Amino acid sequence: MSEQSNFGKTDSPDRLAQHALVLAKIHAFMDNPQQALRDYPATETTLPGRYAHSIALYRSGRTDAALAAVDALLNEYPDNPYFWELKGQILFEEGRAADAIDAHARAVELKPDAPLLRVNLGHAMIEARDPAKLAEATEQLKRATALERDNTMAWRLLGQAYSAQGKEGEARLASAEMYFAAGAQAEATQFALRAREHLGRGTPEWTRAMDIILSSGATPEDIEDLDRQRRRQAPTVIPAASASSTSSAS
Repeated sequence: MSEQSNFGKTDSPDRLAQHALVLAKIHAFMDNPQQALRDYPATETTLPGRYAHSIALYRSGRTDAALAAVDALLNEYPDNPYFWELKGQILFEEGRAADAIDAHARAVELKPDAPLLRVNLGHAMIEARDPAKLAEATEQLKRATALERDNTMAWRLLGQAYSAQGKEGEARLASAEMYFAAGAQAEATQFALRAREHLGRGTPEWTRAMDIILSSGATPEDIEDLDRQRRRQAPTVIPAASASSTSSAS
């Protein structure tokens, strides 16, 4: 161990403080809520202890007290993105998605390179059931997937956002990406095939759908054969004008 580059080195006070906050967060979320409240009581004065106490209040169903505790932290530390994230999470899980948007947006503003914070914001915007928020939700989730392509939750929510806007090709492609990230190649291929039918040929989205299909081992010739089969199986539609003329003639 003495050969390791960090042997004998002490972390900076800032890193140690961050580590203490992470440990408090893990215990507050993972331990039994009542145990967490005993370990981190209201008399806590340390920042990690107060953070954990806020989480424990929220997990024990004491929403108003939890929000008050988080707001007290934010009054002192308004630039901490994770305190804003916690406030947004409490509001969201209380069924107040529209109220959670501002808190999650502030978290993203403070830490724009964290994909999970963008996922939280996009999710709140979708659940707010406000059509005016869907385009922004889509943008947030697209940026999250660009930062973390294997985030299946982000892809699933992106599919929901596209579907709510009537963009079926993009929605199916997002589902294909979700399955692809999860290693479910057969499902990814099926959704990519369906997406391709609704996407403009040669667009970046169409090309990505083709990439997913080809990654399954299919060849361009296989895809052409499939297209020919589908065209043969497609029902023949008689134009309305022609049908009318036939009816009149008879």
